[in-house]
Amino acid sequence: VWLLLKPEVGFLVKRLGGKNEVAVKSAMAKHYKPKSRLIENDLLAPEEQREILIKMFVDSCLIDWKGVEFEGEVKPFDKTLAVKLLARMPELFNTLYAHAQDLNNFKAQVGNS
Repeated sequence: VWLLLKPEVGFLVKRLGGKNEVAVKSAMAKHYKPKSRLIENDLLAPEEQREILIKMFVDSCLIDWKGVEFEGEVKPFDKTLAVKLLARMPELFNTLYAHAQDLNNFKAQVGNS
């Protein structure tokens, strides 16, 4: 579903769970596994933990965007760019993450819950 921040600016996200659970778990394994020892021993810096979470979200839930400016220019959706953008804008990431977790946002979309 689209989360519109303005009529011309929005993000298309899949649900963080439900029928998207397999993709979420796959992305978690992909990004967390290389750092699993550090995570288990509580040695991973909070910034690195957040970056892993952002990468997992972008890979499994963020599908597209429209009207997004990066460094003063409207850019087409790109996963690498999305990770950079969300790392620079933690409030935006928190908003998108919360939107993807809220089942109510997906109830009207048949087959997405």
